[in-house]
Amino acid sequence: MQHTRNTSGIAKARAAALLTRGSEEESGPSKHKSFFQFDGLWCGGDGVTVNTEAFERAIYAISKLSKKGGGQLNVPPGRWLTAPFNLTSYMTLFLAEDAEILAVQNEKLWPLLPPLPSYGYGREHYGPRYGSFIHGQNLKDVVVTDKVALPAISMISSAAASSASRPKRL
Repeated sequence: MQHTRNTSGIAKARAAALLTRGSEEESGPSKHKSFFQFDGLWCGGDGVTVNTEAFERAIYAISKLSKKGGGQLNVPPGRWLTAPFNLTSYMTLFLAEDAEILAVQNEKLWPLLPPLPSYGYGREHYGPRYGSFIHGQNLKDVVVTDKVALPAISMISSAAASSASRPKRL
């Protein structure tokens, strides 16, 4: 996923407000020195507000810290709706108790990828395939964890998505 920057002053102020520095006390012990969390002013864990920009900006900020050991994204309690996003190396994605990450149902927000060489065209459908909800390639040192159980990452399936063989819950 590409990270685009809007140069308008309002957009810069809003982007800065999307993330606040968290602390180790909020997420338990971690090997990272840098913590990020969503600012409730611009993000909504209500299951309706699309929070893709917040996830992408947090992961982009963590990617800039890779030489300093990376960082941790603390997802607070709530139902965080987002389009698919890519993880980065040297990061921890931490879900607080009662935090869920939900996938958007709008197929236009899902990346289309060429078919895998081992599958070819036409095995399940003709043409490209949808990308995974939470993705990463050639990553090092990535942790996804929470204080409860990992099944806090959910995918709401749409009619088109249910015909393909994608996981419904991680």
